[in-house]
Amino acid sequence: MPVPAQITATATTLSFASAAAALAASAFYVRRYADRRERAPGVLAVAVVGLAIALTAAACALPADVFLVSSSSNAKTGFKQPWADPPTLESIRNSVNWIYDSLFLVLALYAFLVVPFAYFYFEEEDETRTAQQRFNAAVRMTLATAVILIILMLVGLILKPNDLSLGGPIDFDFLKKALLGGSLESALLFILAMFMVLGMLVFLVYTAPGVFLLPIYLLKPLKSLETDILAVTAELNDTRARLQDLHARQPNPSLMTSREHQRLEDLEEQERKCLRKLDRIQAGDRPMCCGPLWKIASFPLKVACFVYSGAVIVAIISTIQSNPPLCAKCPRLVLPVASAINPVDASLAFLARFYPVDHILFASVLVYLLAATLHGVKVVGVRVLWIRLFRLRKGRTAPQALLLVTVVVIMTLLALLWEMTAVVAPQYATWGSQVYCAATPDKCANDAYFRKPCDLSAPAAACTPTVLSVLLARVGLTAPFVATAFYYTQIVAVAVSGLALLYGLVSARKSRAADVGDSDSDSEFDDEVEDGERARPAPPATVRRGERRPLLRSDSN
Repeated sequence: MPVPAQITATATTLSFASAAAALAASAFYVRRYADRRERAPGVLAVAVVGLAIALTAAACALPADVFLVSSSSNAKTGFKQPWADPPTLESIRNSVNWIYDSLFLVLALYAFLVVPFAYFYFEEEDETRTAQQRFNAAVRMTLATAVILIILMLVGLILKPNDLSLGGPIDFDFLKKALLGGSLESALLFILAMFMVLGMLVFLVYTAPGVFLLPIYLLKPLKSLETDILAVTAELNDTRARLQDLHARQPNPSLMTSREHQRLEDLEEQERKCLRKLDRIQAGDRPMCCGPLWKIASFPLKVACFVYSGAVIVAIISTIQSNPPLCAKCPRLVLPVASAINPVDASLAFLARFYPVDHILFASVLVYLLAATLHGVKVVGVRVLWIRLFRLRKGRTAPQALLLVTVVVIMTLLALLWEMTAVVAPQYATWGSQVYCAATPDKCANDAYFRKPCDLSAPAAACTPTVLSVLLARVGLTAPFVATAFYYTQIVAVAVSGLALLYGLVSARKSRAADVGDSDSDSEFDDEVEDGERARPAPPATVRRGERRPLLRSDSN
């Protein structure tokens, strides 16, 4: 029996709407952070498309998967819908499975081929080199990442799942489905497993601290304009006093020692940095339309972000504490076992009666975790171990940094898919709002007590798991070390989030010039201040424009 047109139309509409919203959000994000003076249209387009694919997968793929399995069950009787016969459900499963495989393949190609090529092509930019020469050089360097991708696929083709003992009181039809699959899909799932290992590291570095730093950043106000100006002015006066003292001790720069020369350069750079901070504070002090009204209206949203963060952390703690292995050889967090005190699962189960509120909440949690990741990238910076490669700053982020952020988001998405399915909302992400009849049809139709939420103990014919939950179970069974690493990642993530919460609470309010760094060029800030001057009648009198220009001219000479 074919799927009702209403269900197909709803899933298609939600998918296209999510894709359009993801593309718009990605374009806005890249435009907001891209360097105004160093725009590379091709590189920015690659970043926009990559972010859009990741956001679409987060807001569309798993929620649509949950929607389809939820639609197959009649919540009033606990039985399958008339159209949800085994052949139809198998056809839906195959279609959704194909979508997931295609999505994972696109993400793998994007992270291993498209982004590296765009990165190296931009790095090879030189007035003396032609476009063909840059293209050839980028292709040669991209071959290294292509070889890594091929090796991972070959390993995935020959790797087989562990032999598990499926005995016990629970129906392990879920596990049996997870062990089935083609060779090509096995290769893709092994690549997915490797991506998830990297995604776990990204989750620890960016998502875990960002979960609490984002709502604290939204709730904690900026320093007042007067406080900012007084602090920077005091720093500027102190720097100039030390400069005058140095010149008083040795008026002739040619007679200074190397140590004194270095100190002179450091003090002059510090003076320029203070002046740039003043420029930033003045440029950022623009009157905002309906500013007070926006602060009042946005306060509930900011509080909701904090509630989201707390609910996610409580969900992680409750799941890792109450998720014992259900078979002797099964890795932890492979089987979807819900916790009674999981606030996310409980909220989704309650809101399932108010469709589509539950699906909206589920998608919003995924998107919020991605937003927390992006905020974590902004705070921590793009790093390799302890070395910070790039900073993420509004209007001043290098194109290469945006490409790396795209890879970070892709890796995070893959980790978050497992996070949502196995930890944050295992019950809902696996079974949706499906219920099954645990008594006779008459009793189930008349009494909701006999209609039980689907779980692993339910009859296989009564409950259909989401395709992603089965795919991720295959990942855990094929590569148990990934599941083990994922389990211990949750413990570390809770600790990191707790430390981030303490840091956010005790840290001072943010300055308007907090992102001014030593590496920022003067010309860059000249451009920003000139833009600010064109947008407002005149700068406040506290900015000493006359003192800055001679210093910069003498420095350039």
